[in-house]
Amino acid sequence: MDPLGQLISSISREILNPFIVLISSAAVLYFVWGVLKFVKGFDDDTSREDGKRHMIWGVVGMSIMLLVYVIINVIANVVGVPRPY
Repeated sequence: MDPLGQLISSISREILNPFIVLISSAAVLYFVWGVLKFVKGFDDDTSREDGKRHMIWGVVGMSIMLLVYVIINVIANVVGVPRPY
């Protein structure tokens, strides 16, 4: 592999993948927090709406991070860099 490919592979493996995992974990935790808030405040309309909002944004965050992961893999394949796992 050429030096540029090695650099891209190293950056992806050492920086981007851990960052994607961290942000994806935050999105999952935000979703779970919304579920807990929804269940805990089932009697209260305000808590229930707040929980729904957290769940929706958690799903949006997880979807965006999945899309980022897919885009990075597509770019890596187009450039000819091995999969950055």
